[in-house]
Amino acid sequence: MSSENPAPLEPFHMRNKLAQTMAYLFITSYANEWPSFFDDLLGIAINPISNARGVDMYLRILKVIHEEIGDHLILRTPEETKRNNVLKDLVRERAMTKLASSWMNILEYYSNNDPATNNDNNTTSNSINDNNNSINSIGINSTNNNSNINSKENLYDSILTSALNVIGGWVSWIEITLIVNPPYLSLIFNQLGRPSQRLAACDALAEIIAKKMQPSHKLELIGLLNLTTVLAELNKTSKGSTDPEFEERVAKLSNIVGLELVHIADGTTTVTSGAACSQQDMDKAEQLMVDLLPTILEFLSNEYDDTSVQVLPCLNEYLQFIRREAKKERSTAGGTDSSLSTQRLEIVSVMLRKIILKMEYDDSTEWSGGEDESEGEFLELRGKLKVLQDQIAGIDADLFTDGMASIINTCLESANNKKWQEVELGLYELSAFGDSIRNGSIKSSRAEQTFFDLFSKMVHSDVVTINHPSIQLWYMELINRHSKFFTPQQPQLLSKALEVFVSPLGVHNPNIKVRVRSWYLFHRFLKTVKSLVGDISQQVFSSLAPLLVVRAELPSSDNDSEMSADSASDSVFDAQLYLFELLGLLFANADDNQARTPTQQLLQAIYSDIERCLSSSNGTDSSPEQQQLILQVHHNLMVLGTFARGFDDVTISGGPVGRSASKPSIQELKGSTQVILVVLERLSKFQIIRDSARFAFSRLIPLLGTQILGEISTLIGALLNESKQEEFGDFLSFLGQLVHSYRQEDGVFEMFGSLAPPLIEKVFVFLNSDKSSTGGELDGSTDAFILKRDLRRQYLQFVFNVLNNGFGAIFLVGNNGSTTFGAVMESLFHYAGDLTDPNAEKLAIASLGKMMTIWGTGEIRADTTTPTVKAFAEGMKVPVFSDGQTILEQYSQACWTLPSKSGYDSKDAQIRLVLGELATLQKIVFEQKKDVYSSFLAGYLSRLGLPQNICQEYLTQLAQLKPKEFKKYFTDLVVRMSS
Repeated sequence: MSSENPAPLEPFHMRNKLAQTMAYLFITSYANEWPSFFDDLLGIAINPISNARGVDMYLRILKVIHEEIGDHLILRTPEETKRNNVLKDLVRERAMTKLASSWMNILEYYSNNDPATNNDNNTTSNSINDNNNSINSIGINSTNNNSNINSKENLYDSILTSALNVIGGWVSWIEITLIVNPPYLSLIFNQLGRPSQRLAACDALAEIIAKKMQPSHKLELIGLLNLTTVLAELNKTSKGSTDPEFEERVAKLSNIVGLELVHIADGTTTVTSGAACSQQDMDKAEQLMVDLLPTILEFLSNEYDDTSVQVLPCLNEYLQFIRREAKKERSTAGGTDSSLSTQRLEIVSVMLRKIILKMEYDDSTEWSGGEDESEGEFLELRGKLKVLQDQIAGIDADLFTDGMASIINTCLESANNKKWQEVELGLYELSAFGDSIRNGSIKSSRAEQTFFDLFSKMVHSDVVTINHPSIQLWYMELINRHSKFFTPQQPQLLSKALEVFVSPLGVHNPNIKVRVRSWYLFHRFLKTVKSLVGDISQQVFSSLAPLLVVRAELPSSDNDSEMSADSASDSVFDAQLYLFELLGLLFANADDNQARTPTQQLLQAIYSDIERCLSSSNGTDSSPEQQQLILQVHHNLMVLGTFARGFDDVTISGGPVGRSASKPSIQELKGSTQVILVVLERLSKFQIIRDSARFAFSRLIPLLGTQILGEISTLIGALLNESKQEEFGDFLSFLGQLVHSYRQEDGVFEMFGSLAPPLIEKVFVFLNSDKSSTGGELDGSTDAFILKRDLRRQYLQFVFNVLNNGFGAIFLVGNNGSTTFGAVMESLFHYAGDLTDPNAEKLAIASLGKMMTIWGTGEIRADTTTPTVKAFAEGMKVPVFSDGQTILEQYSQACWTLPSKSGYDSKDAQIRLVLGELATLQKIVFEQKKDVYSSFLAGYLSRLGLPQNICQEYLTQLAQLKPKEFKKYFTDLVVRMSS
């Protein structure tokens, strides 16, 4: 084919694959078999240099070689790292000078002979910016001369870009002087003026600047390149361009230069390079940084956040440097006042203003509450800028306080005449100011007083009336977050806040996001200030009444044959529950006569709705209408439980169950238990009904105490019969709550005595079954594994709770007592040695220790570690623990056979924790059995093959060491023996 119509280039993926193959060949043969690899490659590929296809392939090969042996971002094995270091040493010794020279020649030739600069029909503005697309389009064959010129232009552009990429990659591990010389750098700088190459040129320069070297050499390099001036000029050039990516790349280059200067000034480069840096060089570096800062701050203020974010690392490092210097100077001066120089003070002040302004929403940005992706990225940038603000707060508290006060005051004054973005910024900064005080970034009484004044000004201002959801949300968020400011000395603040919450600006807001969020915030706020509000229950109840109508909505997705807990999930309803808890809190805090009537009204509305649903339900979920009825009942039961939780927070938190059961308003709740049982009788086959019934009872138990024992027994019977494997763990947790709540009640102990055999039997059915609750095979999936693991842990936690609350005898009483007790003991010894689940192991070991503590003498006795807990069936014989040899054999096996199990690894931190628990278990056994255990252990350890001196040492340490010391001794001993 003639030169007028050259053959099309091979597809880029074929060229990349060939380059990859050659790179792998280099790795395997360069050290010994093919030491002339680069000489041969240079001779074939770029001789002559006008062989554009050969040069293209040559650069592709070098790029892959760097990726394989020099790229520090790729994790490698120690063997690969060692091999790569050897190859790099050989390259530096044999070929590096020739390679660096070839890159320079390529840059020079293809810059001077680029068709883009010689073709009259093409201008710079029409050059191709997307290099990847250029490469993809090279393979198009055309007989049109202009097309040939464009194809050649694309290839030349690709070569120049590849050469810059190779230089940027290889410079990190070659001698820097091969690149850093005026002719070479001039060629690289020239590429900054070429639209197609300027991105790659920026990257190459960034890599050159970032190369590790001595501080003085780094300063010399930055001075040689005159980078502060160059970057300022590039910033001006990028502003006039329509290429945001170029602006971003120049910002990245500026950031790297700034980081290097800061690291010289603060001594970091001295540490990393091992070369000393004079104070003169440090001062020079800081001055260069000061010269560069206007450019960096312009990038920070750029309209594109992707550009702004590039310079944040540099600013963060510089502020940390100034903060350390200020702290050092204050320490030297022996004072706490600002000791910043005038220059640094001015710089920090300007930076604070720039940072604050960058936090403002752009005019084109639509507020979505963080749901929009672009807004989410902006909020992420805000968080990073907040870190810079906190740095400034630590540098000079007064400067920070004045800066924040200025922007916040500006926002609050004549707020209705400002854009919502300006007002939102002020409220955001008020929140940030408070956070900075709370997290200790600023420690100043002046700052605290200023913040309180600004907060009070916000509360009393009309800023909340601005019709924008973000402003209304910030107002209520700030009130809730700083509720400590509402004191008896500030009644006007509280009055204003309550007025806003119950108005159309708060809980009745037309915006769904604001309305739903305000429900939670109002609940949290009133929970904090309940002692200050007086009896406002009736007024709040009247205001909230329209919001208390419960409407269950089915999820849009297809439902399973049985309604699951997922189908009950509803974010609006979940938020609505806060209103019911809020009312419970207010009614409990109110006078009994005032609270009883609204409590009756609220409960009666719920009961009536449940009755309506039950009368319309046929007991199935065969249609959407029936499913909606079931979900509505679920929601009403959740309301009952949540309403009761509000009472619990006020009346008896921390006290015994049923302490306030005689209060009239709480007595009104007793009828809820009968309603729940009626629902359960009709709809117990639905999991969401069982879940909500269990939830409601768990909230009523602390209020009503022993008054509802009969109802609890009925509930447990229904849940035990109907609960599936997926919910049985929650059922066990509920039973554990009952045991703890009624740990002094004989009737509850008797109830659990009857419950224990069928309960334990069902637990083991689930734990040992290969089938799910629906009858399908468990597929070994992660979900199935987690389900069984969680049930196992909840079962062991239940056993421990039973023992710890004096109910241990429930495993012994009744007709099936011995069977139940044997099954529980067998499971505990099994799980105590199950290395697949260390958490279950620790729970099983803790339960075995508790058994030994209360039954170690062979009969039930009170636990001396919990003297307030009643021991039921005290004095009852426990034959297994009377037979010393058998039980000691079982306990000793649990403690000493662990290292022989599959999966044991003495270096595993979890296993070492388990060993510590086993050591504690042995101390417990020794405390109960004393010489009997020592005598048994002497023989047992001898049978295990332990040397006599080790056995004797172990028995001595067991008797003499304190538990914490023995734990370390036993762990070290087992680890040493297993090694």
